[in-house]
Amino acid sequence: MLKLKYISFLLLALLFVSCEREINTVDYGNNIPPAVPTGVKIVYAVDGEILIAWNKNVELNIDGYLIYRSINDTNNFSFLTKTYKYFFYDDSLSYDTTYYYRITAINRSGNESMTSEIVAGKPINKYPPGKISDLSVNGRNWESEVFFYLTWTPRPESDITGYMIYKNSSPGFLADANTYIGFTSDFSFKDTNSIEFYKEYYYKIKAVDKGGLVGDESNEVSDKVFETAEAVFPIDNAVVNYFNYFKIKTINSASTYRVIIQTNEFFGEKWNTEFFSSSINDTISVLFTASYIQPYTDYYWRIITYSKGSNNPNSVSKLYRFRIKL
Repeated sequence: MLKLKYISFLLLALLFVSCEREINTVDYGNNIPPAVPTGVKIVYAVDGEILIAWNKNVELNIDGYLIYRSINDTNNFSFLTKTYKYFFYDDSLSYDTTYYYRITAINRSGNESMTSEIVAGKPINKYPPGKISDLSVNGRNWESEVFFYLTWTPRPESDITGYMIYKNSSPGFLADANTYIGFTSDFSFKDTNSIEFYKEYYYKIKAVDKGGLVGDESNEVSDKVFETAEAVFPIDNAVVNYFNYFKIKTINSASTYRVIIQTNEFFGEKWNTEFFSSSINDTISVLFTASYIQPYTDYYWRIITYSKGSNNPNSVSKLYRFRIKL
């Protein structure tokens, strides 16, 4: 975390200076190469990242700087990139490799300066990754698949190799070897192991870098997985008269419900209603207010539940089909 704060401060300072009005600039003409960049230095070299900076050229017609890099020797430089700033951030590097850099300036006529002095850095593994602060979890019972889905924003460090996942059935648990359940290099994780309906499960994660350094445990999040609500009326494949109420059997928990009608099996939502019910394992009526339903046409409906405070569906019932008769 110290590393990232330091880099952010330095980059902001360099950007601020780069936006100032040019002073003491000189117009040497279009046919004369720019002066060699001076003051080239390694500002930072750690955890697979190197920051280089140099003095801004004074010529009016400067069109940027070309970065050349050589790996583990000073004899095999190759062009790396062009920048319009007077610093360069190189990342995703190897800890045990020495990187050599030299800089040239180029003007708008394409004339390139002689190369700067060579600088070198070895980005050793020093600091562990920062803490994940936005972990979230969603319990899901979707199409007969029961799981918890974890998501988070990836850490900005370029040497992150993945994330360690921890789980417990009690709050305030310690993220250690006893609660470790898996590893992922992605920014999400799907837990399908040992899940009971209506039971609260708690999760934490830690970021890990390529050198094996582990960051602090994340904030703790939790959720439950609900059973699916059941259709009481109309039942699947029913042919019925026009009706004013759906009837559903509620789950074994207070929940927000959403009933939807679709015009086909995959999309085409025609009507929906959302409500909260504290009824437990009970049959309730849901007012049906669609403006018009065509007779002799197949419609599809399902029931979705949401756990407290979540905008993501928890349980999703099977799809039921019905048809209205005259």
